[in-house]
Amino acid sequence: MINLLNLAIVKASKKKVNGWYYYRYYEIFCYQLTGFETFVNLLYEGKVSVNLESYVFKSGYKKGKSYHKRLIFRIEKDNIPLLFDLKYHLNLD
Repeated sequence: MINLLNLAIVKASKKKVNGWYYYRYYEIFCYQLTGFETFVNLLYEGKVSVNLESYVFKSGYKKGKSYHKRLIFRIEKDNIPLLFDLKYHLNLD
């Protein structure tokens, strides 16, 4: 099962006026995963990395048991087109 089939990257600018933050969204990229085989190949090539954050409880009734917090996938911005196909792009500038 693949959880990340689609990816959206939104570029924005931020400014603070009278203590309030205002955001301006000016560009969006919508991608779709090319395939799981591509992901595995990029993993072997070192272009995608996977990290598992886990901990061991040090006290309480769960002491000594492991806790898996999250699974993190990392990919350089330049390698995104290797893993995802661009399906939509909108530039408002």
